[in-house]
Amino acid sequence: MREYCVAVTHASQGMSLILVSSLDGACAFGGLRDVRLEPGETVIICPATGGYGSAGVQVAITVGARVIAMGRNKRELARLKEHVLKGSPNASIETVKMTGDEMTDASALKAFGPVDAVLNFSPPQASKSSHLRSAVCALRRGGRVSMMGWNENPMVPVVMVKNIMLKGKLMYEREGIVQFLKMLERGLFPRGRNFVDTKVFQLEDLKEALDAGAEFMGIGKHVTFAL
Repeated sequence: MREYCVAVTHASQGMSLILVSSLDGACAFGGLRDVRLEPGETVIICPATGGYGSAGVQVAITVGARVIAMGRNKRELARLKEHVLKGSPNASIETVKMTGDEMTDASALKAFGPVDAVLNFSPPQASKSSHLRSAVCALRRGGRVSMMGWNENPMVPVVMVKNIMLKGKLMYEREGIVQFLKMLERGLFPRGRNFVDTKVFQLEDLKEALDAGAEFMGIGKHVTFAL
């Protein structure tokens, strides 16, 4: 198990509580790193307004990519964009509201120009949703897809024709989390509440923490325990 453990320095502890309290950002980085997202490329994050998806947006922005965030809730998409721009004023982020119509959503994504990659965090309850197929349809030739969520049928005819890579990914490797820690230590991510607003509880306050977690959720919010 030691090869999966990384020592957290005092400096990194002071950067952001997301480092020690949440795997969301590290998981997103693992997926983006796995499909070799490069600075200046365009990536679709879908769905983008949950914990993992919104973390994926933050990480993609930090590595210098342009982000197209997909989601069902127009209000949450607007809040996501506002939160990102507050911490990273020069970020390139667009949003697309899912309609449930595969071709309509694909057209909306294509309107932003060539897309290089997709990061998918679909929860089990959305495994039959068409949004991933829409995102795949919007990819350029040779595009890449990191599948870190659930989807029963991501295949579309263009996968073969456009040489698209579909790649499953579970979390991250040790090298990835080391690189993620270094990015935090170097101050590449926004600081404090511009990145994540974290409420910390002691283990003996379990019920209070769970109650807080039921309400304090969504973009830029996190509840954790101090060990």
